[in-house]
Amino acid sequence: MTRLPQLEAQLMAAAAGRRPRARGPLLIAAGALAVAACVIAALLLAPASEPQRRDQPVTQPETVPAATLVKARALAKTPVPRDVRIPAERLLAEAQRQMARTPYPPRMSDRYDWKRNAWQIRTMLELQAPVQYHAYCLWVRYWVTGADRAGATAVLAHVPYWPGIRRPDTHRPPYWQLKIAAAAREGDTATMRQEAGANCKG
Repeated sequence: MTRLPQLEAQLMAAAAGRRPRARGPLLIAAGALAVAACVIAALLLAPASEPQRRDQPVTQPETVPAATLVKARALAKTPVPRDVRIPAERLLAEAQRQMARTPYPPRMSDRYDWKRNAWQIRTMLELQAPVQYHAYCLWVRYWVTGADRAGATAVLAHVPYWPGIRRPDTHRPPYWQLKIAAAAREGDTATMRQEAGANCKG
């Protein structure tokens, strides 16, 4: 019977020796959980405004300015000028004056080389007609590709009454420009694209 107490003592000593070694994995697991908790807390406490600083700025859609619509309406009320001759040395200045009175779509302008083609123009009507026809074509092209079709439609409604567009014999609005104005109003994309490609190319 003397061996029993010795055996119990040995078993208790072995059990006591294993307990300290079992704490190692538990401490490692607890440390990993603590690190994970810190990472999650840092993510939750990050400034909410950070994603907003990376966003692109909001831009407003392009529209035809109200002043352009006013200019288109005023030009439609302008009487047909007397067919007076324009001296060659005044042609460029007069062309610039006519273009200043003519409305153009946003970011579009008349790039015609008036100085180079001055020999083709002798009178005020011969100058006013191409200036306003070029603007008409720009509005047709803008209607097809631009952002503000409603604004372009409003301008095209006045184009048939511009003095340089009216028929030279009767000074009445020409049928074709009235047709294009109606096509723009009705949203007839096929007719507008055809006009842009056939009569307003370049």
